[in-house]
Amino acid sequence: MDRLTISSVTLPAYPVKDLLIVKTITKISTDLYYTIIDTKGREIISNKIIDAYEGLIKISVDTLKTGIYLLRLSDNDSFVVSSFVKA
Repeated sequence: MDRLTISSVTLPAYPVKDLLIVKTITKISTDLYYTIIDTKGREIISNKIIDAYEGLIKISVDTLKTGIYLLRLSDNDSFVVSSFVKA
């Protein structure tokens, strides 16, 4: 992946329960990190993505409370932020 862009990442439009599945347009070829942020701006979870497969990233969200969160994906050069709903 050359650069992360908002158009290169897709999050589900429906509430998720235990697993957030993020789709990417192209294969991820660099180190990728994620941060989950709550509506008060607090970083809840931050980690390196180690199990990214071609075009698919799985992030466990089973410990989060029900609500709206932001997901920040970043690599060495760029980042994208998108929201999701935890059921």
